[in-house]
Amino acid sequence: MGKNALQQYYSTTAPPASLTIAPGAAALLDAPMDSTSVARYALLHTIHEFTSDQPLTFTSVLLPAATNTLAAFPGLVFSPDDTHKREGTFTTLGRANATPYAYDTAGGIGRVRVADWGTSVDPFVEGVDAETGAASRLLGNYGVTYNIRVALSSSDGRSLAVMFAPPDNSCGYGTYTRWQYPDTGAVGTGLFVPTSGTAQPGQAGLMCKVSPGTTPQVLRIDTIPAGSMCLPFDILLVPYGAATSDVAGWEVY
Repeated sequence: MGKNALQQYYSTTAPPASLTIAPGAAALLDAPMDSTSVARYALLHTIHEFTSDQPLTFTSVLLPAATNTLAAFPGLVFSPDDTHKREGTFTTLGRANATPYAYDTAGGIGRVRVADWGTSVDPFVEGVDAETGAASRLLGNYGVTYNIRVALSSSDGRSLAVMFAPPDNSCGYGTYTRWQYPDTGAVGTGLFVPTSGTAQPGQAGLMCKVSPGTTPQVLRIDTIPAGSMCLPFDILLVPYGAATSDVAGWEVY
């Protein structure tokens, strides 16, 4: 599932060894992934960040498990256009709000919506289909890194639960994310949200509970829309009283 790829991405602390590729030659960017196989109808997700000091072409292929990738590569061609325009090359790697959103628990439930189907809230990334040259949109913004900052305060003394929730028409949502409060720029805490499975409509996955003071401090959330999950999703800011065992009536996982 996509959230496992996110865990590997966020848990990687050192880059792999550099590759030297002769002109006109090819090399495996990710040898462990090349040896990974999945069953029919299953999904395989990868996230790679790399730089090159020369022009190159990056090609992603799915082949029968016994096939030697480098031997087969010279004879490979583009697959036929599937008409869904799901392939693309996009120049946007991530999104971040340099100025933190302001939130006070006295204002009630707050919401940050991610990948809202092309609306002005969080429009899809625009790119180009390399096969046809036509414009392409990254539906769902899958693979785009988000650094979300919210300046939290509590003028009414309530605590705050931060949750990930799918919309009513969703098939559910689950992810791996990182957070830090207050934000110092360090890596922060990583976890699956929810801890297992997916949160369905009417449910929410709990990321953290914090107790803001009257002076605003920044909560940072690092996340990526997880492949195979339905989007958009909401990050909910739900205030609750110190003596309240539940969180504003939500079913929390």
